[in-house]
Amino acid sequence: MKIGFIGTGVITEAIVRGLIAHRDSEEQIILSERSRDISARLAALSPRVRIESNNQRIVDQSDLVFLAVLPHLASDIIGPLNFREGQTVASLIASVPHEQLRSWTGGGVEIVRAIPLPAVAEGRGTTVLFPDNQYLAGLFGVVPRGVV
Repeated sequence: MKIGFIGTGVITEAIVRGLIAHRDSEEQIILSERSRDISARLAALSPRVRIESNNQRIVDQSDLVFLAVLPHLASDIIGPLNFREGQTVASLIASVPHEQLRSWTGGGVEIVRAIPLPAVAEGRGTTVLFPDNQYLAGLFGVVPRGVV
């Protein structure tokens, strides 16, 4: 599985640190170079992490793409990208409506909203997902529905 991140801020850093520290897997992580200090710091932590200078190449190479940009920049950054049918997109952008995400990503893309908190870096905390997505639930260690 290849996981791409468009945007490398605080939450992306927490997710990637959590993936590196708490997932013993073959997942490859592709980071945008935006916030170069953060992306360079993360790439230095693991050979599973690499930096890509072109957002379209991140989309082209990824099975799962996290959208982690500031809401006021989202249209300019995401709008020009071409997503492929069957691709999963996890939006971390809370204030952008689903319909807007759909217009940017296309009809054949699965869109999941994710609300991770910084505690994901330590492999703990709760991450809200909507709608349910089995892979993302496993990625974040989400408690299965009905279990309290």
